[in-house]
Amino acid sequence: MTLSEHRRALLDKLLAEAGEPVRKSAPPSPAAVPDIENRHAPFPLTDIQLAYWLGRDAQAELGGVASHGYQELAHQELDIERYRSAWNRIIARHGMLRAVILPDGTQQVLAEVPPFGIAVEDYRESSSDTAEAARLATRQRMSHRVFDPLEWPSMEIAITRMPGGHDIVHMSADALFGDIYSSFVIFHELRQFYDNAGAVLPPLDFTFRDYVLWLKDCETGPGFQAARAYWEAKAPTLPPAPQFPPQPATRPAPPRPEGFRRLRFALPPAAWSALRAAGRQAGASPSALMLTLFSELLARFAGDEAFTLNVTTFNRADIHPQVRLIAGDFTQTMLFAVRTPARGPLEERLRALQADFAQDFEHRAFGGVRTLREMNRQGGGGAGRALMPVVFTSGLGAGDLAEAIPRESRDFVRRVHEITQTPQVTLDHQVFEENSALVVQWDHQPSAFPPGLPETMMEVYRTGLGRLAEDPGLWRCDRLFEPPAVQLSKRTRVNATAAPVPPARLEEGFLRQAGLQPNASALICGETETTYAGLLAQAQGWAAALDAAKAGDFVAVSARDPVMRVAGVLGTVLSGRAYVPIEPDWPAERRHSVASAAGIAHAVTDAPGSWNGIAVPLAPAAPDRYSAARSRALGDRAYTIFTSGSTGVPKGVVLDHAAAWNTISSINARIGIAPCDRLLGVSALGFDLSVYDIFGPLAAGAALVLPPAEQDRDVPAWLRLMRTHRVTIWNSAPALFDLLLGARDADQALAPLHHVLLSGDWIPPDMTKRLFAAAPGTRLLAMGGATEAAIWSVAHEFSTAPGNVAAIPYGTPLPNQSLHVRDGAMQPVPDWVPGDLYIGGAGLAREYLADPGKTAAAFAADPLTGARLYRTGDLARYREDGVLEFMGRRDTQVKIGGRRVELGEIEAVLARDGRVERAVVRLCPGKGVTAWLRATPGETLPDPDTLARHAARYLPAHMVPAHFLAVRRWPVSANGKLDIKALPQTADAPAEALPEPAAGSAEARLLTLLSEELGRPPGEIGVTQGFFDLGATSVTLIALHRRIAEEFGTELPVTLLFRLANIRALAAHLEGGADSAALREAAETRARLRRSHAARRRGGQAQSPQGRA
Repeated sequence: MTLSEHRRALLDKLLAEAGEPVRKSAPPSPAAVPDIENRHAPFPLTDIQLAYWLGRDAQAELGGVASHGYQELAHQELDIERYRSAWNRIIARHGMLRAVILPDGTQQVLAEVPPFGIAVEDYRESSSDTAEAARLATRQRMSHRVFDPLEWPSMEIAITRMPGGHDIVHMSADALFGDIYSSFVIFHELRQFYDNAGAVLPPLDFTFRDYVLWLKDCETGPGFQAARAYWEAKAPTLPPAPQFPPQPATRPAPPRPEGFRRLRFALPPAAWSALRAAGRQAGASPSALMLTLFSELLARFAGDEAFTLNVTTFNRADIHPQVRLIAGDFTQTMLFAVRTPARGPLEERLRALQADFAQDFEHRAFGGVRTLREMNRQGGGGAGRALMPVVFTSGLGAGDLAEAIPRESRDFVRRVHEITQTPQVTLDHQVFEENSALVVQWDHQPSAFPPGLPETMMEVYRTGLGRLAEDPGLWRCDRLFEPPAVQLSKRTRVNATAAPVPPARLEEGFLRQAGLQPNASALICGETETTYAGLLAQAQGWAAALDAAKAGDFVAVSARDPVMRVAGVLGTVLSGRAYVPIEPDWPAERRHSVASAAGIAHAVTDAPGSWNGIAVPLAPAAPDRYSAARSRALGDRAYTIFTSGSTGVPKGVVLDHAAAWNTISSINARIGIAPCDRLLGVSALGFDLSVYDIFGPLAAGAALVLPPAEQDRDVPAWLRLMRTHRVTIWNSAPALFDLLLGARDADQALAPLHHVLLSGDWIPPDMTKRLFAAAPGTRLLAMGGATEAAIWSVAHEFSTAPGNVAAIPYGTPLPNQSLHVRDGAMQPVPDWVPGDLYIGGAGLAREYLADPGKTAAAFAADPLTGARLYRTGDLARYREDGVLEFMGRRDTQVKIGGRRVELGEIEAVLARDGRVERAVVRLCPGKGVTAWLRATPGETLPDPDTLARHAARYLPAHMVPAHFLAVRRWPVSANGKLDIKALPQTADAPAEALPEPAAGSAEARLLTLLSEELGRPPGEIGVTQGFFDLGATSVTLIALHRRIAEEFGTELPVTLLFRLANIRALAAHLEGGADSAALREAAETRARLRRSHAARRRGGQAQSPQGRA
């Protein structure tokens, strides 16, 4: 493919400045000769035309919209007849304004068409309000129209005559047959025909058909083959498109086409001149400059440093003197991989991008559409699965085309409204110059973004460019775009949680209550009730035993008996030591490992024989032997809980009294716990919810109800305990409460329950509905946090079931705590953008026991304030109201085929189906992505095929689970959290089945045709395998469509092949046994084409779009 001398010189200059070798001239291309005799013969669609045509199908991902442009042009008192006549002369002159697509996927310029009508509505004598309403109604009807390209015309023009003598021309046109520069040509000539009805322009011998066929001839040349090899090698290395934040956690209806919206700003000429100068100094073209800055913005809002953009190029090669004068869609795209390191000066990133872009641009002949096909072929994805829906379009530096149109013709119309849309595009970034200013405009699909995000991005973009123009020093900084100040100030207000919490050690509240009400019930276990005085005596006995044994700073508490467990914990802290929960059921090796790590020499246990060789089991001493001789302070270590470590070695989280008491005191005040309350404790001692279970109620004079050891997982027994002892507060992981709801009788109320505290795992929204049905008037406190931050740090409260949501909000910080969402450099991220969740404030742990390396890695200083923060490993994001949403664990991010995948996203998509209460997704070695699902109560899970189709509507192919497994009950671990390892597994996979052979004549004939097009033996192809799973592309199916027409003597719309999916479905259609709707569509298409061509032959009078002219 050739470059004009001007473009070749420019490219060589840019390459030299970027330090790249100047490319040698491309081999000569085939000659371009007008084929006047066959100008009305069918010819192929270009790659981009084919993509636009297939992408508008409502069944395609991000489809259901056309490649379409709409604009409103202001004129002063048009001569309607002259204007209509000028347009008809333009249509007669430019063949692509008479083009249609044929059912076989080719296009044709019609030799003759009826006169083109223009509807006129006259409101010159009406009120301004009436006229404006009519204008907006026409805009609503025309602005997002989807034309049928099988019929002519593929555009509509209407005129609204407004009061005051000015006219609004509404233009709606399918972009299949013309690009933006075609409109310059057309308006220039339209002005001449309108001004002079007798104007005669030189005939156009060269046609768009000639150009397309020239492109096809070039594909056999060495230049195209080199470009093909370049992109075939590069395709598997391309990162995915920018992954914008998902919509809020709601369950939306299936995605439907939504009108595009436009955002726009202009950078003043002086600021744009300063930016251009900085770009020149870095050796970058204006387009590369803006591509770099747009990429920097995307990196901030998409949360990724590597992504691929769809870059639009305008491919009018200078192969004929008239190539600049004809209308047609010369657009081509190029996929460009952006890799923006988190650190490093901006000017260095600009130079690197310029060099990468120049190299890719030299190989642009293969085109972005073909590269996408190659990505799908190599990745095994289906049609439309690998999408690059973020587009960068630059009109900067295109003066060789735009400046060729005289300014008086470009100013013939004044655009007062404009919008474009493109199938399989979510954001189209357009940049150009207008009156020496830089104009940036975005056409975007609002449904692809959280509310307000595009507007925020655009404002951040505008202010960032302005700052960069004013302060050249920013080119040496590593980041330009920051969250808006209003977002940061809102977070400051949300984190302003300072509250008076009287300092205390954990046992002080219990001691106070034991003095105030010694005979009140403190602990209830089965039939045994222990008073505050009795529990204090037991605790003092354990404290005395520890003092007598001269126990170290850490003491193991490992008892099956719930009463001993609680008394041992109280006695340990009463003695001034820290307790370490060690479950009796742990293997001896693990108990030994934890005891050794904590330096434990003594244990509170009711199974002394199991501690031989690990620690010395103690027996309680007489309470009167206790004396508070050991010093006790708020900063003393209160407990150490060992959590699993990524290395397989448990790590001990050390909490002091002040941190834990801050949380417990805050929750007590929030729920108003009182001496009349009863809390049922079902969490294991090693789960930090048990810290609140013990110290929260006992500090308030309430009672803790515990199931006996033999009933610790007996859910019906829990219900009996709740009824018998009138439990008012529940605190557990969601899975345990779900078991409780499932075990109760349908009409059994959970009264007098008034607070439910759930944390530690995902809370199914449907469970909240059952909660409020079972316990009307109760309040749900959904909480979150980390063992490293004293039980809880965040909460969100409900008094009724939330609406139609797929996830419960994470909430806002608890008193004296703060939460922060940061990027990889610990800088704030914008609203809606997921980032790493950090916790700060009074609840932070002191350390990981005896592990300064892990402590330093997990607890770091905030680069903005210097405050100590804990990195949770969780992902979260801020909503626009300052509330946090939990987005999953960082460690649920996996890579599939080199692509980053957050498994939580797949889970959220599956949960959008109302029949799915919850989904858990993991990447299983040897099995691929696997989903476990539980049905919403009263519903039946869809079958796996239905679930796969549902997932495929929202996710790329590599993210659609390969296996779906139903679970009736989620397995839980000892601490009540979901036990991933205990999820049911499939049986060993059987040997791969052979492809299903053809069952009839039609299937056999189709199989032969497809095997020939794919170049694969028929025995490797099954009639139920998807076309795209077999490696077919859209080009393959179009070729197959032609072969079917020849073989079967029938004509089906080519789009049906994309819907029918496999040979069996296609054969059923051909034999008349398939769904009648698709067959009716095919028949109606053929009939419509016959009527349309007949009308053209008759030269019948056209009707205006509204029946008025």
